[in-house]
Parts: sequence; structure tokens; C-alpha cells
Amino acid sequence: MKKRAEEVLKLLLGIVLGLLVIFQFSEDRDVRSFFEFDLGIQRTWQWDFAGNGYIPLLIYVLCSMVGVLIITYIIRNFTNTRNIKKMAGFLNVFIQIFLGVPVTTMLYVLADPWIQKINLDVLFRVCIGAIIYSVVFEMLCLFFEKAFYEKLQKGHKRCKLIVCTVLSDDNYEEGTVIVDRMTYEDCYSAMKNNQEQLTIRQFFKIVEMNWNGKKEVDSWRYYQNGDFIRITDQELCKKLMVSEYSSQVQWQG
Repeated sequence: MKKRAEEVLKLLLGIVLGLLVIFQFSEDRDVRSFFEFDLGIQRTWQWDFAGNGYIPLLIYVLCSMVGVLIITYIIRNFTNTRNIKKMAGFLNVFIQIFLGVPVTTMLYVLADPWIQKINLDVLFRVCIGAIIYSVVFEMLCLFFEKAFYEKLQKGHKRCKLIVCTVLSDDNYEEGTVIVDRMTYEDCYSAMKNNQEQLTIRQFFKIVEMNWNGKKEVDSWRYYQNGDFIRITDQELCKKLMVSEYSSQVQWQG
């Protein structure tokens, strides 16, 4: 329900943006007359396509794309598994404002000469134009968001694989670091391919650090066979201590 409401809101936002773009950039005399005389709305500034051409708008779009790439790179450095959704949401808003709007506007400006040739009522042309702008805006935003989200989600080399040893019923220590400054996938692969046999009181732990490597962001614990450990640290410590004690009793028996 929430997602559908967001989609409707985006569609309405696109229609409003479409009306603003049509009002500001359309060279259609009937459309300009409709806004200026029928609605009494005057343009705040006038873009002279004959004198300025389309090159400045194209440069603006290219600069917007470069700007979003730079922002994506900056955001990516501060992204981790815990905050990726929040960072992606911020990036999506940035993409809509600084990339979706310029690109869609540029497409409308290029299509305006053909739109003028449509022999329909001016109000109908304006409404249809705004709806088409909104749909194109939404499609472009979805495309850009998916493309940039993949860049944002691309694995960071901030993980390390550690062998941990249980010391007591409620405590364990982090020991040998098998690999460091690798992606989660690389650490998991190293764990699966590890040939060294762990003791009963040992387990693997993949730790993800923050952007400067000084703070632990998240961690995942695994048994030697690769099974993910879902119990708490204290429960794990007790379980492995009991397992070792049981094996000793069996050996002595």
C-alpha cells in the first residue's frame, strides 16, 4: 500500500513538473497564449532557442550526469549493509531532482517541434504532454535508480574472515585473521575453501568494518561446515563448551 502511494505521488509530481516544463519551454504559440492570457501566468525568464540553441541544455544534462556519478561515488564510500536502504533512498531523491528532471526536460524540448504539429485542442495537448512527461520521468528515474543502486550495492573490500575461539560459557576471543580487506563474497569463499580443521570451540566470523576501518558495522558467524549461526553469542559459547565437554567424556569413557 505504501509503495503504491509513493508511485501515485511520483506520478502527480511528474505531472506538475511536466506542466512547469511545458509552460517554461514550449515554443507553441497556442500553448504560450493559453498560459499567459487564459491563465494569466507569465514566464519568469525566456529561453531563446534561436539564439542559444540546445547546446547549453545538453551541457547542463551532461553536467548533471557527472554530478550524480560523483555523488554516488561519495555516498558509496559511506554505505554498508546496515544503511544501504537509507543511502539508496537519499540517492534516489538526488537522482530524481538532478538527473531525472534535466534529462526528461531535454527530451521534451527536443520533441516540442513535433508536438506543435499535433492538431488537437490546446488544453488537451497540455494535459497529454504533462502526463507523457510524467510517465517518461518515472521510467527514466526507475532506470537511473536501478543502475546507480547496483553501483551503490557493489561489494566493498571492508570485510575480514576471523577464526574465533570460545573461552567460557559467555565469552570468546577473535584470533587468526585468514583474509582481510576483502568483499563479503570473497571472505565467504575463503571460509568454504579453508582446509584447516577447527577445534570444537572454534567458529568462523566475517566482520564488516566502516569506511575508515575503525568500527565494526556488522558480522556473520558460521560453523566450519558453512552453516550460518543463528543463536546469540552467549548461547553459542555455551553450546560449544558443552560439545567439547561431551566429547571429552566420550573419549575418557
